[in-house]
Amino acid sequence: MGKNYRKELDSLSEIYRKAICCDCEIISNFINKYCQKTFLAIGSGGSFSVAKIFEYMCTISGRMSKSITPLELGHYSDQLKQNVAVLFTAGGSNNDSRNAYTYVSNYEMEGILTCCMKQNSPIKKMQKENLHNYFFEYQMPVAKDGYLAVESMISFLTILSNAFWKATRNSFFKISEDDDWLNRKIDIDILNRVLQKQSIIVLHGGITTPAAVDLESKFSETSLGNIQLVDFRNFAHGRHFWLSDREDSTGIIALVSSKEQKIAKQTLQVVPESIPIFSVDIDDSTIMGLFEAFHFIFEIVYQAGMLRGIDPGKPKVPDFGRKMYHINYSMGNKRNDVVLCAAERKKAVGMNSCMAEYFEQGKENYKRLKRNSFRGIIFDYDGTLHNKEKYTSTESAIFDRINEFLAAGIQIGIATGRGQSVRRELQKVIEEQYWKDVVIAYYNGGCIGTLDDNMQPDKKSKGFPIEFEEIKVFLETSIPKETLKVDGIKDRNPFQLTIINDNDERGKACLEVIKEFVRQKSTVKILESSHSIDIIPLKSSKNNIFSWGLWKQYNEDDFLRFGDAGHFGGNDYELLQSIYGISVDSISTSPKYCWNYAKQGMRNLEATLYYLSERLEITQDGIKWR
Repeated sequence: MGKNYRKELDSLSEIYRKAICCDCEIISNFINKYCQKTFLAIGSGGSFSVAKIFEYMCTISGRMSKSITPLELGHYSDQLKQNVAVLFTAGGSNNDSRNAYTYVSNYEMEGILTCCMKQNSPIKKMQKENLHNYFFEYQMPVAKDGYLAVESMISFLTILSNAFWKATRNSFFKISEDDDWLNRKIDIDILNRVLQKQSIIVLHGGITTPAAVDLESKFSETSLGNIQLVDFRNFAHGRHFWLSDREDSTGIIALVSSKEQKIAKQTLQVVPESIPIFSVDIDDSTIMGLFEAFHFIFEIVYQAGMLRGIDPGKPKVPDFGRKMYHINYSMGNKRNDVVLCAAERKKAVGMNSCMAEYFEQGKENYKRLKRNSFRGIIFDYDGTLHNKEKYTSTESAIFDRINEFLAAGIQIGIATGRGQSVRRELQKVIEEQYWKDVVIAYYNGGCIGTLDDNMQPDKKSKGFPIEFEEIKVFLETSIPKETLKVDGIKDRNPFQLTIINDNDERGKACLEVIKEFVRQKSTVKILESSHSIDIIPLKSSKNNIFSWGLWKQYNEDDFLRFGDAGHFGGNDYELLQSIYGISVDSISTSPKYCWNYAKQGMRNLEATLYYLSERLEITQDGIKWR
């Protein structure tokens, strides 16, 4: 198996040049969107080294990250819900990476990014269609990665460097367009003295740590030797006794960054002269130092193979090793009880730590859902019925079901933060004969009309509020124009101002400044989404839809309500503050209102379709929850 290791190393220049041109926007946007969360970087084998690279880059850029293996992931269940996962896999086919994806997806982490160095891999077919799921794939200019995955390692390193550069504009991550890092020479004679020893201690720190981790991995995976990893200072805490007791059989490889030069020099000076030391200096002023570090460890692996007369890229894997690799280990059990899943979601965001109480409350609410008969349904739009990124078969199935409800005389309402764009989109998916029966609350309830009324929303019907004028002046005088996009000022929208941040850190800071200013206004309020805020008049509310025309004959409890942003401050919070307010994603802390009864791992449109197709049935009295 595998391929010639030397040829792999000789191909790295081409690998590097191709990866530089890769579009890494998915990764950079993810890094920025969740910059205030903790990133759990997950990987196995060589991909664990990539996870270490990601952790190091997060550290440099001021983000929190922890690199873990899929098995370790199973011990972080209490930390998963409110944080994000970045899963690295070279080929996307091994059981560990696929099971890790299933696990984090079922735990409904705040964000999940899968990065794969192969297009159309098996793990791509597993990806969920929800707003929290991101997938990055890249095809290297080689048919297949080698056994030690040096090509995918350099591809990952290059792409991640570019992604962090685009996300942070930190010059540290700006990579060179040439491949001079591949030309660093090593002293073969000194290195061979170390490699001939039975045990090798690898000293590292800072920028050299990911490379050191990868060196140990490659030595173990090809049986090149026994390596102990330790940083320069931890080495002084008892680790030196190994040298004292095994002086004749131990050598040292020291990967020395600029920051560790002083401690490295002091440490290595007191090591007995009889112990061979191979030391390389790494410049840690830019990310190119990490490329140099990986170049050195790749060459060390090659030289170790030469000494032992083996090709590290073509190991003979024993049968038991193959069996061990293909063990299918699942880290968590899938829960089929929707009430239990709902109670766990409430416990994750609620102030009560007693699971039993949430479970009992969840059962009681669920019984009330099943007892009632409903005349209609109010839906949020984006994230509930529609995915802005792409139109999917799930969305098509949702509107097929809504057309069935309309044909049966069920009242349908759409309460959205958008304007006329939602009318145009809905007219494409709802049958024209039912347009007059669909009520739309535009701009978070600021304006209401039916789907067949092409005059709505009518922005000329009201004057531009004085508070909006004051906010306009504040934006023009206090916020840099290039940081945020503002909708509603140019056309003087009387219903809503929308301020959008395209996943930029400076934009996030400006949004906080704007929110603080707006909160001082007593006649407007703020609704938040993942990357924007809507500023609306205090009297605007998605609940205004209940006052529409013929609907006044109904009680509000005659309507089910579905939305994705039920948390406090979310644009569905008011709509879902009801026993019959059901979330397809985030929920409020209230033990009484805004529950999410979707199956484990179902979110956004998938959850909506589940409710409509599997939970709701049409009866003579309207619709019932079954």
